[in-house]
Amino acid sequence: MAQVETIKIGYQGMEGSNSERAAKEMAQKRGLAAVEYVPLISSKGVIDALENGTIDYGVVATKNSQGGEVLESMVALKNKHIELVSTLVMPIHHCLFKKQADTPDEHIRYVASHIQALKQTKKWVGENLSPEIVTIEMEDTAISAKMLGEGLLKDDTAVICSLEAGLQNGLTLMAQNIEDDKRNRTEFRLLKMPDPQYMEKESLSDQLISEKSIVDKLIQVAAILAIVASSILMSMFDMSPWETACTVSGYVVMLIWLILNLHKRLINRTFIGYWKYYTIPLDTKDDIQHYHVPRIVEIKEVDGKLQLFGYTSVMSEKHISFMSDKVNTQQTDASHGYLLYEYVSDIRALDLGGCVLLKWYKKHSYAKVKRMTGQYFGVKSREMGTLLYQRISKEEFDNISRCDFLRNAEG
Repeated sequence: MAQVETIKIGYQGMEGSNSERAAKEMAQKRGLAAVEYVPLISSKGVIDALENGTIDYGVVATKNSQGGEVLESMVALKNKHIELVSTLVMPIHHCLFKKQADTPDEHIRYVASHIQALKQTKKWVGENLSPEIVTIEMEDTAISAKMLGEGLLKDDTAVICSLEAGLQNGLTLMAQNIEDDKRNRTEFRLLKMPDPQYMEKESLSDQLISEKSIVDKLIQVAAILAIVASSILMSMFDMSPWETACTVSGYVVMLIWLILNLHKRLINRTFIGYWKYYTIPLDTKDDIQHYHVPRIVEIKEVDGKLQLFGYTSVMSEKHISFMSDKVNTQQTDASHGYLLYEYVSDIRALDLGGCVLLKWYKKHSYAKVKRMTGQYFGVKSREMGTLLYQRISKEEFDNISRCDFLRNAEG
């Protein structure tokens, strides 16, 4: 009987963490058998292990319905070409544990946990524990439970973690379901490295086109043809210089128009394809930037003009479908330029609209653009921030579009 190869899934946190539970649930949904679950503590540890090839899949928490984006995960994923396999939005319940059963609750002076758990239970802790309580941020909820169980935290410390993590470490339960919002949910993502055959590769035509603009070469050819044609017309048809100039100029204008149109189509081709992007809105209240989860866009050519069609993911498990209204490209030199577009919602009831300015770089005039960065401004929402666009394969685009948070707008 053939031996089943073990699949390694690394997750953010330790045994008993919500990330471990999410990893097991997503593996079960995908029908993965013979799975080894590897605790990797941090989001960075998961991404590093994926890139090093020591795990096959990775699981990280990306967003909470109450605490917002998990900044640790967003920072770890920034500028990484990681493929999104699936998402899971999972209910999260927090418990409060102490070490000794005989320690009076009023003697608790410290509460330790991950920053997200502290955010999600802030109101409950303030109302039910001493006003002098000091919170301690830990790398993971399960780590705080383990450290308290091993005596690495003081006995007057309580920890916020899952029921499983507290019981596994022999702690005493003080309270269950202490999350401020009983509908508390967290989005987890199953990730992997892109398959090599689906990676965007520079086409043969891209490799053959040199950095010197084809337009320059074609215009030079047109000028040479005009001189040759003028000489032939004057010698063979006995045409005057004025007649020759009028005849040849008409053909030259037509030829230059065709060349410029070809140039425009080639420039458009450098943007056409599938993209994912991150928004980093500027929060004017606390001057902190929060990284949103990736969103997807398809750039197409419609009637000779570029147009963007995209999807925005939100925790409500619906997506906002949007499209560009006006798209303009400006090439400052052979390798640099700008892409400016206005966007409107495809769902009129959402009243979404604004503009985006992106800066791009490529190897030469007709090479595919792989990354773009810039700013956006929501005219109606008055939100502004920065954007990071990253080209992806159709395979990854399709995987993301099938995920839980990107449901059909009509659904």
